[in-house]
Amino acid sequence: MAGREGCWDQQQQKKAAVAVAAAAAAKAAAEPASAVGAAALLSVAVEARTAGAANAAVLVEAAVAAATVAATAAARAAAEQQQQQQEKQHQQHHQQQHQQQQQQQQEQQQQQHALLFWLSCPATQKAATDCALGGSAAAAAPAAAAAAAGAAAAAAAALLRCFFVVLVDSPALLIPMILLLLLLLLSS
Repeated sequence: MAGREGCWDQQQQKKAAVAVAAAAAAKAAAEPASAVGAAALLSVAVEARTAGAANAAVLVEAAVAAATVAATAAARAAAEQQQQQQEKQHQQHHQQQHQQQQQQQQEQQQQQHALLFWLSCPATQKAATDCALGGSAAAAAPAAAAAAAGAAAAAAAALLRCFFVVLVDSPALLIPMILLLLLLLLSS
């Protein structure tokens, strides 16, 4: 009688091991991308085979399949993350290039506006006129020479005001404006 009870207990233990292993297999199969679930399934399958479960080989195969799926999913997730990072870096680089182009265009427009302002400034035009006509007016009479000198001084002062205005807006035109200013002053 005791022998039968012992055999019955062993069969019950085997059934319980199979039931536990089957439950673990179902749980891990529900989340095939989980490496933890695959490892747990493999561990339970090994224990079930050690306990003598009849379907231990099936559970081991399921554990290996789950581990394979988990590894594939992890590799795919890593590849997608890397691709997203590359796309983000590409977008940032494109935005930086676009901002640099806009900045260059703005600087060119500022320089053009400053140059137009310089050329359209009344003091610049008057200084150029005085430069062209001042020599003959100074040779005509001392009074005319004095008037031309006063006009040239006033034009130079106005020219300096325009010079500083343009200098603040567009420092890149500093050297050309200095040369033009010196030329006008020397000619007068």
